[in-house]
Order: sequence, then C-alpha cells, then structure tokens
Amino acid sequence: MRYRTFEGVGALCLLAACAAGPAPRSGFLGDYSRLERVGSSDFLLEQRPPADYDLRRFRAVMIEPTDVQVEGLDDEERQKLSAAFREALVERLNGALPVIDQRGPGVLRVRTAIVEARKANVAVNAVTSLLLMPVTQGGVAAEAEVVDGGSGERIAALSWARRGAKITEIGLSYTELGQARSGLRAFARRLADLFDPPVREAATGRRP
Repeated sequence: MRYRTFEGVGALCLLAACAAGPAPRSGFLGDYSRLERVGSSDFLLEQRPPADYDLRRFRAVMIEPTDVQVEGLDDEERQKLSAAFREALVERLNGALPVIDQRGPGVLRVRTAIVEARKANVAVNAVTSLLLMPVTQGGVAAEAEVVDGGSGERIAALSWARRGAKITEIGLSYTELGQARSGLRAFARRLADLFDPPVREAATGRRP
C-alpha cells in the first residue's frame, strides 16, 4: 500500500512538472491566423517577422503597460506580475535597442497581456514534499505582439503557456506565484528571440 502511495504521488509530480499547453487565444492579439505552432507542441504559437522586413530602420523600442487579464489576483499581485514582466522585457530588449516611453516612427511597440496566472498551493506542496516533491506548481500564459510604431503593422507575435515547473525550478513552487514570474521571464526571452538578432546586427554592424 505504501508503495502504491509513492507511485501515485510520483505520477502526480510528473504530470505537474510536464503540463504545458495549449497556447491561449484570449482575443488580445485580434488576428491569430498568422501564428503557427513551433514544432509539434501546442503550448507555443508564434508569428515571425517577414524575411524581407528591414528592422535596421528602428531606433528604439517602447514597452506598453501589460494588460493583466487574470481573475482571482489582488491589486498587489497584479502589480507585481506586471512589474516582473516589464523588468524581464527591458532586460532582454534593452541590449539591442534603447527602451523609451514614447511611440512614433522608428520605434517598435511591444504590447503584452498576461491572460492566466495559476498559483501554487504552498500548503499542499509542503506536505507532499515530505514524500517526494511539490505537486502544485502554478503557471502562466501570456500573449504579445511587436508593432511598427509608425505604420501600425504587426511585425511579430507570440502566444505561450507554461503550466507546471521545470525540474530545476521546483523550489519556486513554495511561493504562490513563483512559477508564474519564472514563466514570464522565459516568455520575455522567447519574444526577444523573435526579432532581436536582426536588430542587434543592425545596431552593432555584425551578426551575433
């Protein structure tokens, strides 16, 4: 009986750690027809910049306030998630182009929304950790688009979900929104990777 108990907990842990998709379609992005799956996964959809789009004419990037579309969070939690997301975006994008607070020609606009944020059950995790590992790890889902500040044309977009934890980040499951904040940092890195290399090449005059 004890063996079966451990076996059941282990199965729960694996499910919690590996759960991901599907990617959200909240309506924030409006048009989802140009977003495509990355590989065989359903937790990540992206629209890459057109191959012939010249990103060298952009001089700066503006990160608009994040739209937090999550119920069940208090004002402080919403503010902390929004601030963590912006900090991660600034860190990832500022190395290629200056981050400014004014839109206009030559400025990339980054629009983001947090559409889901799951809290970990810290009390349950404390108990299950005595047997094996935490089984409720929270998660996050977000959407973003990069827009030409002059023409309004969408250059790139991303819809992504991460529900559960990477094995190397299990410790974050002992705070309610630890995994959500970690997921937003990963999202910022993925978004920057969509268009950052061409911008960085333009800024430095060489390929990264």
